Amino acid sequence: MKLAAVSYLNTKPFLEGLHTHPIASELEILECVPSECARLFLDRACEVALVPAAALLQLPQAHLLDKWCIGAAGQVDSVYLFSQVPIPEVTHLVPDSHSLTSNLLARILMTHHWRKPVTLLPHGNWAEDIRDTTAGVVIGDKAVQARHRYAYRYDLAEAWHSYTGLPFVFAVWVYWPNQVTAVQRTALEAAFTLGQQSRHAVAEKWAHHFGLSSLEALHYFEHSISYELDAAKQQALARYLQLGAQLERTTSPDLVIG
Repeated sequence: MKLAAVSYLNTKPFLEGLHTHPIASELEILECVPSECARLFLDRACEVALVPAAALLQLPQAHLLDKWCIGAAGQVDSVYLFSQVPIPEVTHLVPDSHSLTSNLLARILMTHHWRKPVTLLPHGNWAEDIRDTTAGVVIGDKAVQARHRYAYRYDLAEAWHSYTGLPFVFAVWVYWPNQVTAVQRTALEAAFTLGQQSRHAVAEKWAHHFGLSSLEALHYFEHSISYELDAAKQQALARYLQLGAQLERTTSPDLVIG
């Protein structure tokens, strides 16, 4: 069974569980950026994937594994809108080429929260393009490393919470229902749970690779990222997809969970 997972630090607890659980012998794990995970799953090049929440607008037949996600209850500390001017002065927006969910989230917030119309630019070199009145979405490990370079940084999960009062869901585990058995789904959930129980060891193992101390990595796992796909996050996900569908002029999918 092929499984696509994001290669960022926030996914390392899941990957640790997958590699240490007995289901590892059944898996071929593909690590890539979020947008590529979505493409692989959409093309049916894998049976299970951690996909950006925005990809669900294109995946009405996919089913969600119902326990874990990549989410945030407030600040996420790795998904930003960077700018050299405050939001009221921003005129253009550069998306992150690795992202689907955060790019759409930025547009939703610009439209409904900040009420600031902007011109959306093509993907470019964000390090060069964020200047003057052009802001940019930057996600993942590079966002953590770059967050002190800009005069203004807006944590998009925190802004979403300010707008809705809800947590946010950046990515969810999905599977094709006719290709993954109930036994395999149970094993995957057990592997993910095992990984969540190993956060201290994962922080020790990966912190240096991402330029962090083990305490910083553990704080990120336990305070910045919120992994449980609880009722509040399911409500937030539905709200996000509804607003995103309005912007994209598509139909918001009915989520199939379990």
